[in-house]
This record gives sequence, structure tokens and C-alpha cells, in this order.
Amino acid sequence: MGYTTNREPGEINVDRPVVISLALAGVLIICIIVYVVFFRGPAEPEPEPLPEPELVEVEAAPIEAEPGPVSINLPPLDESDGLVRLMAQELSANPRLAATLATDEVIRKFVAAVVNIGAGETPAAHLGVLAPEGEFHASTKDGQLILDPASYRRYDVLADTFTSLNTAGTVQLYYQLKPLLDVAYLDLGYPEGDFHDALLAAIDELVATPVIDGDIEVESGVLSYRYRDPDVESLSEVDKHLLRMGPENVGAIQAKLQELRVALAVSR
Repeated sequence: MGYTTNREPGEINVDRPVVISLALAGVLIICIIVYVVFFRGPAEPEPEPLPEPELVEVEAAPIEAEPGPVSINLPPLDESDGLVRLMAQELSANPRLAATLATDEVIRKFVAAVVNIGAGETPAAHLGVLAPEGEFHASTKDGQLILDPASYRRYDVLADTFTSLNTAGTVQLYYQLKPLLDVAYLDLGYPEGDFHDALLAAIDELVATPVIDGDIEVESGVLSYRYRDPDVESLSEVDKHLLRMGPENVGAIQAKLQELRVALAVSR
């Protein structure tokens, strides 16, 4: 007999967003991982009016047969939300994408979440508005608690949104917005680093998450449930969060991430 609980393996509060998250959640590869994969939000508001920005030359990734530099007007980082939402609309016909970007400080939250994911940490602190539909369920099978496969379906829409992204367009947009990403990364305290390296580390962390078919056994701890298999329990927090999406969604997300990683390398 199954039951509902507010405890999940590896954490005290259950319905925190996974890495993404995303979302991972969106427009940028792991915005995408964090915002898109793990985001639930309201309908997209009307785009904010943008100030007159300075022209920034950005060496963009090629889109199929039309390579070459693309010049875009980049506003200051703190005034970039409207532009990000506007540009991201072209990445997918899935209406869910617009909803994933209906938040403020999109780039700052994305960068902070990417850094967390690359370190194997949950990005939940930066994505408080993100959560899957419904509640986590554990079931009893042959006297043992397992993750209820029905709970995986909470993430289907989010995984579908992520995998619907146009790869070439997503990579081009990433390189167009990279000057703003670098500013946000610098503000986090990485004056010598390159945000691109942090992005690749986050992608690699998620791609390395094992895809587990069949029942995933859990057991009750003092404050939360934990995975019964010590190898699974020893995974990073973000990996254990991703596992809750189920093997089908995890496999689809990882395939898309690998595709994006190849496109990033080719276009750099």
C-alpha cells in the first residue's frame, strides 16, 4: 500500500526542485538544466521595457549554414530579464518554456545554480519558486519501501520542455549572452575563472548520474529517507535529486545534455 510523505531520500524537505534543476532550469544550457528541468512558475508577463543599451560585439556560435559573428544589444545585467525572455522564445515551440522564465534575475540565478550543480550541491536555495506538481510518494513492495514510479510522472512535462530545445539556437544564445554570464560569475567571487568551465562541470555532473532501472529501495532515517543502496546514497545531492525524475526522464535529459555539450565544443 502506498503513502504520501514530505520526506525524500537525501534531504529533509521533499519537493525542492532537482538540477535542474534545471532547470536545469531555459535559455542557457543549464537554465535549461535547472530552470527548465526543474521549474514550475506562472505565465510569462509582458516583457519589461529595456533601456538604451550599449552595443556589444559577441562572437556567436554558428547556426547550421549561416556561421559568423552576430551583434546584439546587451543591457546591463540587472536589466537583462526582458531581453532573455524575448530571445528564448525562439528556442522551442513548447509553451512551457515561457513559463520557466517568468522570474526575476534569470541570469544571476542561473549562474549560481550552475556553480552549485558543478559542485554536486542542490541549487534549491536559488530556485525557491521551482517545484514539480504533486507530492512525492513512496510505496511498499514485498515489505520494502521503494520510490513510487508514479511520482516520476511529475517531471514528464519538464523533461519534455528541456528536450524540445533547439540545440543550435540554444548554443548561439548562450554565446550571445555570455558577457552577462561572465559578469554574474565574477560577482559570485570568481575573478580568475571562466563561466564556461563551470557550465561544462555542471553538465558533466548530471550526465554522470547513473540511470537506474527497476525499483529504487529507500529506508527511513532520523530526519529523512535515504537510499538503501550505499552506492546510491553516496552520490552527490544533485545526482540523487535527478534520480527522482525516473530512468526514462533521466536518460532523455542526459542525451540532450550530451548533444548540447558537443555543440558547445564545436562552436567555441
